[in-house]
Amino acid sequence: MEILRTQDKIYNAVDSLKTFPNCQNVKRLTSRNDYRLRVGRYRVIFSVELIIINIEEVKKEMSAHTNVQIIEHNGVPAFAVIPYADYLDLFPQKEDSDYIPHEVVGLMVKKGYNTVKAWRKHLDLTQKEVAKRAGITQSALSQMETSDNEMRTATLEKLAAALGLDVEQLRD
Repeated sequence: MEILRTQDKIYNAVDSLKTFPNCQNVKRLTSRNDYRLRVGRYRVIFSVELIIINIEEVKKEMSAHTNVQIIEHNGVPAFAVIPYADYLDLFPQKEDSDYIPHEVVGLMVKKGYNTVKAWRKHLDLTQKEVAKRAGITQSALSQMETSDNEMRTATLEKLAAALGLDVEQLRD
């Protein structure tokens, strides 16, 4: 019996929009050309023509403070939306020290640059600037950028500091 009263309440609420189209509890959905109307503990999705598309019961736990929003499609949970901070807690991102931008990798692959030169070009720095920051000569840096030899850890540390990177970002 309560279901019938609730259905009548929902249909009456949607029907009343024909005469009172500017209701405060109606919201246009941004993802599509439909509207949402709250009627008691129900969310009614309807079209511009006032055709009911979906009726969802807002779960009781949603009235309590929660960080998760469940989005249903045709009465079936389709998406869960959580705050970004909670997402990061669930799926920790790699540290920036592991990150190598696509452009750096592209310079290494397409132009054959070694890691140091690719990063320097990506950061739009000159050899002179990097050499000065690293406390080495420009000719030494030039030789490092054209050599396929593996650099000493101490050298990589100087270059990483000069480029504002982690040493691991400069290892081939």
